[in-house]
Amino acid sequence: IEGYRTYGSNVRGDILSNYPETGKVTFLRICVAFMLILHYPLQLDPARRCITSLIEATSTWWQEHKKEGQDGHHRSDYFHRHQSVGIEMRGNNEEGANFHHHNQGSPAKSKRLSPELPLEKNSSSDNNLFYVITIAFLLLSWSIALAVDDLGVVLAMVGATGSTLVSYVLPGLIYIKIHPQRDASLACACVQLIVGLLIMPLALYFTIAEQ
Repeated sequence: IEGYRTYGSNVRGDILSNYPETGKVTFLRICVAFMLILHYPLQLDPARRCITSLIEATSTWWQEHKKEGQDGHHRSDYFHRHQSVGIEMRGNNEEGANFHHHNQGSPAKSKRLSPELPLEKNSSSDNNLFYVITIAFLLLSWSIALAVDDLGVVLAMVGATGSTLVSYVLPGLIYIKIHPQRDASLACACVQLIVGLLIMPLALYFTIAEQ
């Protein structure tokens, strides 16, 4: 507040840049740098979790969609065949019990039904995804830090997109989804959503136009 009161509209994105190069200001810059070093992992972890969840959900949806497209025409034959097998098994309990016992004792069946192999495969895949997302996040943020010399631009872009999305768009959208009754609160949620959708492009436009 004191920085805005002192410099007014001339205040910079990094308010310490407005102050002269003195020992006290240098000490404050060191404190801010130390804070950012400790703050960065706290921002990286939730971002990485969200990106991982999106990638896994998209991958699962794509695999299921692709599988449905490949063997969708075999589903009726598949269920009909297994239904017939189930009827035959229920009609002969002794033979079904022997078949079940044979499957339990078969090494090939046990190896194929073992949950260890899929778990090891999933663990390796999760580790690879973890490292790829972490390295990509670090490289992208490092590239932005090298390309941008004014912190105010970054803060303005984050405020125009992320803050507007969290403060206006998502609350209104979530409320509309979970509250289908048509009443005054639903109308307020719709207004909030529309305002957020208007603020985001306008804020981005003015941020880019000022540069």
